[in-house]
Amino acid sequence: MNILVQNFDPSLANTDFFKSGNILLSQSPPNNMSSMLEEALHNKCDTIVALLRPQTGELKNWSKRLGKHVTVSYHIGTSDFDANFINHEIKLQSPTASGLAYCLQEIERKRSRELLSRMNTDRDSIDRVIIIGCGIVNLITAFLLQSRGYKVVLFDAAPSPTAKWWQQGCTFGGEDARMFTLTEMDNYGRQDFQAAFNSPFGQRVSEGGWDIRNSRTCEEEALWKQQYDSIPSWLARSYNDDIFALNNEARFGWDALRQHKVFSDPQVFIKDNILRLYSSEQHLHEAWQRHARLLTDVRLLDARRLVDTVPWVAPAVRSGLVVGGFFVPGFTVMVHKLGRRIISWLTEHGAQFVWNSEVKAAGVSSTVVKIATNHESHIFRDAHIVASVGAYGNELLRHTPWSAKIHGVLGCWARVELPRDICDVSMKLARRGHIAEDTNITVVRGDRGNTELVFGSGYGWTGRTPGNINSSEFRCLTDGVVDTVTKFFGNKGSPPLKDDGGPFRLRYCVRPWTSTSLGIFGDVDHTSRNAFLVTGGHNTGGFAQAPATAEAVYCALRGRNHSMHIAYHPDRYESFFG
Repeated sequence: MNILVQNFDPSLANTDFFKSGNILLSQSPPNNMSSMLEEALHNKCDTIVALLRPQTGELKNWSKRLGKHVTVSYHIGTSDFDANFINHEIKLQSPTASGLAYCLQEIERKRSRELLSRMNTDRDSIDRVIIIGCGIVNLITAFLLQSRGYKVVLFDAAPSPTAKWWQQGCTFGGEDARMFTLTEMDNYGRQDFQAAFNSPFGQRVSEGGWDIRNSRTCEEEALWKQQYDSIPSWLARSYNDDIFALNNEARFGWDALRQHKVFSDPQVFIKDNILRLYSSEQHLHEAWQRHARLLTDVRLLDARRLVDTVPWVAPAVRSGLVVGGFFVPGFTVMVHKLGRRIISWLTEHGAQFVWNSEVKAAGVSSTVVKIATNHESHIFRDAHIVASVGAYGNELLRHTPWSAKIHGVLGCWARVELPRDICDVSMKLARRGHIAEDTNITVVRGDRGNTELVFGSGYGWTGRTPGNINSSEFRCLTDGVVDTVTKFFGNKGSPPLKDDGGPFRLRYCVRPWTSTSLGIFGDVDHTSRNAFLVTGGHNTGGFAQAPATAEAVYCALRGRNHSMHIAYHPDRYESFFG
């Protein structure tokens, strides 16, 4: 798709909208539509964005000479849609950079729906599902499917859900704490139309970036970073809106799940509502304004009001770590306990678990599903496959069209035991420009029923290989997390970090990440009755969006559309940029 944009606002030339190569700023004189359409033909553009709507005859002639249907967006004019040569007519709400951004978002979404909305409606007679990976996303998917009559078999590479943390994937390998808010998993790409963008993947952790790789010579990783860097601000904003829409859907999914006995244990769902904290006044006010557009009654708390409301943050305020904050809807979960409860329920209701079995390859034919693990091969007749393998499944993904999509980003965890129950709400702390830039501070219960705080923070890009970690860069990351813990308690009197017996200073896990910052939802062969669905890549939002992912899987198996099928299609970026 090539788009020609009339230069109706001088500020357009200073945006990043035209760096991709398929969106062009017109060089034609203003108000000379015939010249602009000739320019569109010369550049093989099938879409134009202009101040005035061209005459219908001009559009018909453009389409005929181009040899395809066309799309037109305009600020002034009346629609005269003709399906014989027009794909879409889109209103340009304002002739500004913001108006153009919104217009491009609409064009991209319509393009994605046209090219990617393929649905197989002949799958609902198959009631067995093979699930690869026993992380929280797949466990909730299995719970929903089994609740609705499916028979499920789950494979996982870990010895068991109670094995040592360094033998586990992200769910059981990370700490026993997860958080839901409506702005989880937000897009980390550029979102300012004109500001310079410093890619976090372009610098090492010690230099203020996210690159923690030991080996940095992989060409596929360079291409992955290049795609991340190429996403323009208007598209990053669009992706962000889609992420937040799915978060909102997931909120209702969580509300429904929490009515079930498996999810209603107060020892699992620990705290409702989240306190967002900020280390700079500018970031605080930017974030508050952003949340105030999404939510009602978001009350800004400066440092004094914050201490009056939640006295136990006073040491963090005195140390200069926190300048203010506000409360947002959300909750926190002890995810290990939740995962084990789901596993117990699934087992009691007939699910089969195959532990210590890393799936190396999987495939479907007209009637047969084949699963090859590190130990043996399994054959199932008339079954579906759902694979959510996190950052550890690149070998399996080589057998799909999306082998290079998911990379790993490492995060660290620190746990401290509090001397008494002084903290009664979980928090998100933002330290812009710090190594530990974003920290989830989750209230959990210790083994003795005591209150503990779990600090989860840090970003370390490992590339395609989760173990590709430079030890010096890892120490920089852990030092940043420890610095946050120390300053949170006012530099003095910080409780000692708990030692969980692991081989490293702090526990860590490697989260799945994509270059678009979107999750992945792919149907390997939409023509097959036996579905092979790939989900994952949710960066920091896999847990948060798990109910929405489960619903999207169910819809795909029943031949129904779901917004995630398009929003997280692995080929969405390529379908627009080629």
